[in-house]
Amino acid sequence: NKGVYVTPDHEWITPKGRIQSCDLSIGSNIFLPQAGNEDILHGTLLGGGHVREDGAFLVAQTNKPWAEAKAFAFGMKVRKKKASQGYPNAQPNYVFSCTVPRAWRKLFYRRDRKKRWVAPPSDRALAVFYGDDGCLGAHHYTRKDGSQCVWYTVHFATQSFLPHNSAAVVRWFHKRFGEAKLDTAGNIRLGIKPALLFFEAIAPYLHPSMEYKLPPPFHGRYIGWME
Repeated sequence: NKGVYVTPDHEWITPKGRIQSCDLSIGSNIFLPQAGNEDILHGTLLGGGHVREDGAFLVAQTNKPWAEAKAFAFGMKVRKKKASQGYPNAQPNYVFSCTVPRAWRKLFYRRDRKKRWVAPPSDRALAVFYGDDGCLGAHHYTRKDGSQCVWYTVHFATQSFLPHNSAAVVRWFHKRFGEAKLDTAGNIRLGIKPALLFFEAIAPYLHPSMEYKLPPPFHGRYIGWME
């Protein structure tokens, strides 16, 4: 690495926040982009993540290995946050935060602070989004010969994009995977055939901590990209 030439007031993102070049010293740590981080950002912001106006990317997950996989990609560690008082059955959250370019805030949030549906997500971003806000549906039925069979479907919690983006969300899923519907609760639903196409697309990118959201034939395909 031959290094870079910058002005003294050029800011770098460090574990301690933003620091100007003139305040760095030999041995200071700075964060550099890693391959795939944009997909993790995209998928998480479509899901349950948030980025503030100052560029703070905030992540909270109830699944600790899932939170750790995301945090590792950004060079961070998670901390345990107790469940809110008054909710005895609520699971604790595992949280982390880091600084990202403020452009992500402008991309995903309108002036009224409502979240936008930003498309097209890559298959990797889609896998992250599914890990956050997706759900696997299993429908059992009996054939005429008495044998048992299972149909699998998919639905996404997309209420945060509604109602202002409802048509755009449905249109994108319909174009990408086939038939897609919006139910009365604000969920995007994929039927049997579109769901199979969806699982085929995301299986290599869905972290093992979220593999339970895939039908058994799609298990074991993760390629380790988040690491």
